[in-house]
Amino acid sequence: MKLLYICHRFPYPPNKGCKIRAFHTIEHLAKHHDVWCATFVDDPADMQYVPAMKEFCREVVAIPLDRLRATVRGAFDMAIDETLTEGFYRSRAMRDAICELTSRVKFDGVVVFSSSMGQYARSIDAGIKIIDLCDLDSQKWAAMANRARALAPGSTTRKPADSPNSKPNSTTRLMRPFSSANRKPTIGSEIVQNFT
Repeated sequence: MKLLYICHRFPYPPNKGCKIRAFHTIEHLAKHHDVWCATFVDDPADMQYVPAMKEFCREVVAIPLDRLRATVRGAFDMAIDETLTEGFYRSRAMRDAICELTSRVKFDGVVVFSSSMGQYARSIDAGIKIIDLCDLDSQKWAAMANRARALAPGSTTRKPADSPNSKPNSTTRLMRPFSSANRKPTIGSEIVQNFT
């Protein structure tokens, strides 16, 4: 199969959480399929590793990410009730690069690493589209917001989301099946299993 892997951070060197996961997913997929990678580069020093990624990918599209501009885009999107992360990673350069790539290659599948990069998969004509929700941020942000409300002046009756007396919200109920106590496979391992 011809697979396009789209991620928000350059996956090499695999020395941080999201880079480790993305790299090893690409490494595994490349054993069985032809993989192309489209990714942002938020550290200019990582550009030197493009040749290393080409050992696993037919082609690597590495788009520099200007963090200041990305932050402004994210803040603007938040102000108009859109998501900060989707705005942060919205890039004409990335969109154009993926359009150019898909005009040359007919992909059988697209794997997107993190929800913020899903915007680039929408228009790709591929039989399989998978999004790796590597970090269910909504649960983390909901818990942080509830803790902040509980600590705010004048809010003595509110309890944080993780308080024993708090009622589970829909996000908490969604997370239960993926808790470590249940030992279910992670979404990432399911992706790898589905493509082998």
